[in-house]
Amino acid sequence: MYNNTARLFKSACRPLAVLLLLTGWLVSTCPLAAAPDLQLANSIYNHGLAHYADGDYQGAIDYLGQIVQMMPEHDQARYYLAYSYSLAGHQDKALEHARILAARYPGHQLYVQLIEVFMQLKLANSQTSVSDNDHSQSLSQPGYDVYSPPAVKPREIRKKSVVKKDKSQTERISDMIEEERYAEASDELQKLLAADAKNAEARYYLGMLHFNQARYVEAVEQYEESLKIRPGNFDTYFFAGSCYLNQQILDKAETNFDLALKIKEDTFTRINLADIYMRTSRLADSEKMYQTVIRSNPDYTEAKVGLALVKLAQGFVEEAAEMVNKVLSDNPANARARYARSQILMENRLYSEALEEARAAYDNSPGNAEYRVNYALAMLRNFQVEAGMQEAQEVLNSWPDFVEAKLVLAEGLIMAGNTAAAAGHIEAAAASRHIPQIDYLRATLAASAGDPDQAKAHWLKYLEGAASLPSAHVKYAVFLESIADNAGALIAYQKVVEKFPDTAAAASVQADIARLSQPEATSAVPPRPPIPGL
Repeated sequence: MYNNTARLFKSACRPLAVLLLLTGWLVSTCPLAAAPDLQLANSIYNHGLAHYADGDYQGAIDYLGQIVQMMPEHDQARYYLAYSYSLAGHQDKALEHARILAARYPGHQLYVQLIEVFMQLKLANSQTSVSDNDHSQSLSQPGYDVYSPPAVKPREIRKKSVVKKDKSQTERISDMIEEERYAEASDELQKLLAADAKNAEARYYLGMLHFNQARYVEAVEQYEESLKIRPGNFDTYFFAGSCYLNQQILDKAETNFDLALKIKEDTFTRINLADIYMRTSRLADSEKMYQTVIRSNPDYTEAKVGLALVKLAQGFVEEAAEMVNKVLSDNPANARARYARSQILMENRLYSEALEEARAAYDNSPGNAEYRVNYALAMLRNFQVEAGMQEAQEVLNSWPDFVEAKLVLAEGLIMAGNTAAAAGHIEAAAASRHIPQIDYLRATLAASAGDPDQAKAHWLKYLEGAASLPSAHVKYAVFLESIADNAGALIAYQKVVEKFPDTAAAASVQADIARLSQPEATSAVPPRPPIPGL
């Protein structure tokens, strides 16, 4: 049996090794989870490679699996994780991760052949074993050594000798959670809590047990109980914030991430806060946070893409596009960058191309609700109204408090003429969390009901919350033209140039300013309620 497996690995994997060495492709497209300041990620990654290099593939799985869970786009960690599963005899899991890599890089022979290798090994494992005599002979043949890719040399961690010691009870429970032995872990934790209900560590690990199963409501309850007993713990605040972020409860997520950052400097925490600032229209705060991360981690692509999205919202469309294209030139499958590109294309009213990019982002990261909502929005821009509303509803089925999904659904209902249902979703969104887009849709509804004064009041409220967005001021000017207020529209267009002089928005309204400055100027916008976003 060993002989057959070794032959398959040696014959099929050698070409992969040659291809890897010739192209340098895997390492160059996916540098280690960013830079030296990503202490947590680097430490976990190095532990995984240390176990891999020592032939402890189950240990490698434990650590590399954490990295893949934390950073799904870390292709190098996933590559070694796939090999670790295969070498540990888990071909199905190896295939699962190899297929994810192949899906991200369609047609790339490295991963096509990797899948073939694991498929052959799976087939070989299912066949009858060779005799014990043949097995012993095969072990003595050096030509049949199993090939596995060399591990990148870890950092200082490998220079220290590891002294094995008996694990504590909580360490054993942590292992159970990582190995998905949830029932055993739960039993052990309940025993600890029965003995001492104020055991903060047990509460924390019970939270982790729920968190790893995506039970965020139950998880955050345990984290908060743990913090009542032992305040000031970075990990507990971080995971509590992550629970709220996964539930789209941004204010509580922000509070916990702020508290975590006061305890310890952490790049992941900063990235989460920057994203929250962006989604709540605090562009200056978001930009500052992303720039702080990039100064410490110049190669961290997620921060670069996040900063590009801020630049887009600020009206610097060309700069945003340049930043995103640079990321995609290094890694065409970067889901976050594809998402950002779709936003840029929608801003430029290239809706068909935007839909393709939105779909690619969602396909590369199908569990990401934000990408799915963006895909639904792109569908609406292409007048695929029913399909777009269905996608938004699917998100709400899993994340009932996802405000942006509620608003996309409301936009679809407005486009479909069902304004009463749209109003219900808008108010439901406002009850969860108020963002400027809510006032924009309220203005749209008022305009569609023939109430320009009420619409204008909502528009002004929208501009208060979206004062830093050039697109908001352009939309307001377009609305004023639609109700034949050409004088007000001219002033609004001029304010775009005054407030955002170097942006694409300023350049785009020059013709409108010239047109409306003419005597007896006519409106270029038909006097009818606008379709949201168009």
